[in-house]
Amino acid sequence: MTSHAPIRSQTPRRRRMPIRAALGSALVPLLAGCHVVSRLDYGHLLSRQGWQRTDRVIETLALAPGDHVADLGAGDGYFSFRFAEAVGSGGRVYAVEVDPGKVAALRREVAERGASNIEVVLADPDDPRLPDGSIDLAFFCNAYHHFEERVSYLRSLRSDLSEHARIAIIDSKPEGSVFIPKGHILPEGQIRAELSEAGYRHSAGYDFLPIQSFDVFTVQ
Repeated sequence: MTSHAPIRSQTPRRRRMPIRAALGSALVPLLAGCHVVSRLDYGHLLSRQGWQRTDRVIETLALAPGDHVADLGAGDGYFSFRFAEAVGSGGRVYAVEVDPGKVAALRREVAERGASNIEVVLADPDDPRLPDGSIDLAFFCNAYHHFEERVSYLRSLRSDLSEHARIAIIDSKPEGSVFIPKGHILPEGQIRAELSEAGYRHSAGYDFLPIQSFDVFTVQ
């Protein structure tokens, strides 16, 4: 495997949270039911960590040094940089996006942080353009519902996965719908049904996220 230079600290720089976002986070306990409130990280309530439980997600996925991760629908790289720290300099993270503007911005951020084990990929909607047989974890966060031909995509993705690969999907669930724009919520059970149709087995489900589901699948 090609060696990569040590990664400089990739902890995101502190940015002042927009007033609208801060107010939205602060209103979560007022608008949500007790089941949602109990799952918030109150130590980081005014950040994404507060409702995304980022540290616990990373801990739950238990990535090993040297793993290869595909962050599908990487956006601004929120999880990509955290995965890069988890897999170390011997690992690889593919931050996959179909939007050229997001890809350009993420490449600049990767270069600025010196994250030499992150490769930003400009993909096609039906092809993530990943190396065959190399991915140990395919990760979707806030992205799965945006894919149009999901079952077909997942079947094609199989050729990119390693023998013991996992697929992890974090997406919106109906009980958090007060915070989520219309059209961004799949009916309950649809994710598991589609993964099963595509040839994957549900291996774990976690309920610690306040407004999202978190499921892990393996190849059947």
